[in-house]
Amino acid sequence: MQRPAVFAAVLLTCSPALADPPVVRVSQEQQRKVCNQGQCRIERSTVWGTGTVIGRDESNRVIVLSCGHGWGSGPVDIWFRKGDHREGRILAKRVDGDVDIGLIAFTSKADVPAYPLGEKAPSKGHALTTGGWGDGTLKMNCVDADGYFGKNTLVISTTYRQGDSGGPVLWDDKLVGVVNGNMDRQGVATSVKACRAFVQATLGSVPGPVEEAEAPPVPPPLEPVPAAPKSELLVIMERLDRIERRLDLLSTPFPKVIK
Repeated sequence: MQRPAVFAAVLLTCSPALADPPVVRVSQEQQRKVCNQGQCRIERSTVWGTGTVIGRDESNRVIVLSCGHGWGSGPVDIWFRKGDHREGRILAKRVDGDVDIGLIAFTSKADVPAYPLGEKAPSKGHALTTGGWGDGTLKMNCVDADGYFGKNTLVISTTYRQGDSGGPVLWDDKLVGVVNGNMDRQGVATSVKACRAFVQATLGSVPGPVEEAEAPPVPPPLEPVPAAPKSELLVIMERLDRIERRLDLLSTPFPKVIK
């Protein structure tokens, strides 16, 4: 795996709520067999795209939402803005009609910021923030929602660069779309409704933020267990024992006093 060149400065025409947006650059080494006139060779290439951290799943893996096109199965490399690197894997992807989405997972013990997956879809005219890593520069722009094409394609008032695919569409600091590319000089993204359905079907639940575990409740103090009542036989035996000790004392001769 070849480490990429130092990323260029981040260009923000909008100011996200998070100082360090959890938008990552994703790469994958791929190879294919090419044959020409009976001569075959292996061609190797590196595919680049963008992804957004959306939280942790129930297995405590960090989950990244990206596009589905371009990625093969298996491992990928995840690059953070400051050059930090993690190894991840493609969990699932779907490229079907107006749905183009993929899920990536990696492990990390450190706290990782995330954009939660939204529950509501933006309407035409809503102000959005969107972008991606392109050729190595993270660029986020203020744009408007231009409506929908079909059921699951959000149309956006911008165009994207090659390498922006998989990037976020944000509304009120929540992820409400995944960048797919351009169509008729406008940007298009998979809608949040399709994203939530895909994530739910793949993981069983929508990832949530990392939260400090609650301390276990303190059990109430144990109440003393009352002594069991003595049986009549035991009471009689204790009385006899006391009588025997008194008789022993009476039968013991007194010591002689030496004058």
